[in-house]
Amino acid sequence: MDFCESYWKNLFPEEIVAEIYKRASGIDLYKGNCDIFAEATTEPAEEQQQNDKKKSDNPSKRKPVVVDVTRSEAVHPPDGIRKMMLRGKYNRLDFGATYNVPLSSKVCDYSRIMTSFRFVLDMDIDDIKVKERGVEGGNACKQLNRTCCGTAKKLCRTCWEEYVIPLIRGTRMAIKDLFSQNTRVLFVYSGRKGFGVIIGSPALAACMNSVHRNEIFKIINKTICGYMNTEEGEKEMTSIFDFKPTTQMGHLHKAPFSINPHTGNVARPINENTKFDEVQIKAHQVTREMMDVWIDQIKKDFF
Repeated sequence: MDFCESYWKNLFPEEIVAEIYKRASGIDLYKGNCDIFAEATTEPAEEQQQNDKKKSDNPSKRKPVVVDVTRSEAVHPPDGIRKMMLRGKYNRLDFGATYNVPLSSKVCDYSRIMTSFRFVLDMDIDDIKVKERGVEGGNACKQLNRTCCGTAKKLCRTCWEEYVIPLIRGTRMAIKDLFSQNTRVLFVYSGRKGFGVIIGSPALAACMNSVHRNEIFKIINKTICGYMNTEEGEKEMTSIFDFKPTTQMGHLHKAPFSINPHTGNVARPINENTKFDEVQIKAHQVTREMMDVWIDQIKKDFF
């Protein structure tokens, strides 16, 4: 996806993104210890576009061409990320773990000391699994076959209203019940077909044992399923989210307000009240008024 200079120059809310990182991890993004990844992409040549179209009619399946990348670059307040994105004409921005020393230093003894606790629902891989209640041999789980999008598995209005919104509502209630009513949860649309869940807990972020993280995730997943099952009736949800971003310490996470390189959509915040028509917004379509609404939403939900 081609670079949108006006978005990064005039609209990208760096101060808000840095505050999200701090509230999720307890660590300052600008300390130089954060694994920051940025990528510049562009549209593939016409011949490649035609080949991709033969493979799939879904535009989000067509791979953009990677032009340049940067990783572990030190950024400084108040606008170091913005300057980095503009200089390299990057559109993808990811955050990884925080390390014990600045990644720009010459020290070789690196170790991860923190990575935000988050998980993902990707509608492309149908993570939602169910087992039929009252059916002989019903203990076996199976994939929930969504028929609304066909084989493309793109995000549509039916997905949004029947799966995503109930999941957001159930996830928020489950996390608050498990930890405390003061626990903050932020939901961020991926820009493509899923969304990420960020828990504002430095204590969880500091848990760097993958086995312990996996156990915590299982408890969260089971609790969320309990909420969802009250709405599902004849079907019992048993698995919802992808746990890899939680348990794999080197996993990169899409930063809020990054641009999805496949679609050009902004990774914007969402919640239970977000309408489907308001979700898939291209970078060049974002207005100051729109951004102000998103920022107010984050302050209410996460700050």
